[in-house]
Amino acid sequence: MTPLSLHIHLFGLFELAGNGEPLSLPSSSRARTLLAYLILHHNRPIPRDRLTGIFWPDRPDARARRALSHTLWQIRTALGPVVARLTTDEHVVSFTLSPDD
Repeated sequence: MTPLSLHIHLFGLFELAGNGEPLSLPSSSRARTLLAYLILHHNRPIPRDRLTGIFWPDRPDARARRALSHTLWQIRTALGPVVARLTTDEHVVSFTLSPDD
């Protein structure tokens, strides 16, 4: 099976395309911003604690972690055929640009 090519436009209008077809972006601005952050910091694991500190700095840890989990769910739902490029575990999150990396 040929890997799905991914084209990303972050400047101007944020757009994703897989094999030339537009992909959905998450509906919430926080989820789009988190996805853009993960893309910009691609191919390296980012600790969940760092993400909660950046995106939900004024929430208690438990609430911030729940918000992160929910936002990651929104991203997974929107990514469709390229969802495998988003990897998560209980400690880190990462986005892989190339499936060969």
